[in-house]
Amino acid sequence: MHILIYKLTQFILKLQNFLYKIRTKKLNSTFKNGSSKMIFHGENELILSAETELKKTELNKKIKEIVKTKLDDPEKLLNFISTEGTDVFRIKNANLILKLVGEEEGFITPAIGLKALFINLFVNLLVYNKLIISFKSNEMFILRPLKVDIYYMIHQFHKWYSYKLGLPGFNFKEQENFKHIFKTLKQEDISNLTLSEIISLKEAIARDIEAIDFVVNLCKEFDTSKKLLNRIKTGNSVVL
Repeated sequence: MHILIYKLTQFILKLQNFLYKIRTKKLNSTFKNGSSKMIFHGENELILSAETELKKTELNKKIKEIVKTKLDDPEKLLNFISTEGTDVFRIKNANLILKLVGEEEGFITPAIGLKALFINLFVNLLVYNKLIISFKSNEMFILRPLKVDIYYMIHQFHKWYSYKLGLPGFNFKEQENFKHIFKTLKQEDISNLTLSEIISLKEAIARDIEAIDFVVNLCKEFDTSKKLLNRIKTGNSVVL
């Protein structure tokens, strides 16, 4: 997971540099994304996100209550997700199949277009042996039928709960921009985005960072073993 944290840090620095260039221009602009609102006036920036902050506080409290009784078994978290109406699929070689559309195992946000078509086709063919064509997909969890690391699962669970609670940063275009630019980390890719896309990107990044912070803090609070904490820091908290 340390690699993810490093890439996110580099990503944020590039975004901050680009936003600074935008702020130094004499412009007036207002952007609203879900429960967050950002206003640019000349070189000044004002973020109004009381609703988002309130939801984040509620989010961490609820997630902590849920996961603290399930730290011994990530399958309990998957069962909880299923009972809340989100499909959980265990598919052989899921990691290789998802890689074809730029996804990783775990929480898959809703998609549209060809990406949704691909996801729906392979899920329905491999799980239900049915050919269902749809250009919209629901949120879901897709994992290989293997043991899942509890800390990786909590990270994904946090993002899923953020989505279910209605925090910004999870619509299809925001997630696609995030995954594409996060993968390449090219300055020109960021420069080609509009102001509203940049702000949306910041929200998508925030949800990932919040999930990482939650896992690390939970580990410190509930895990007395330093060895397990080091697994997070050294990047060994992955799907096994």
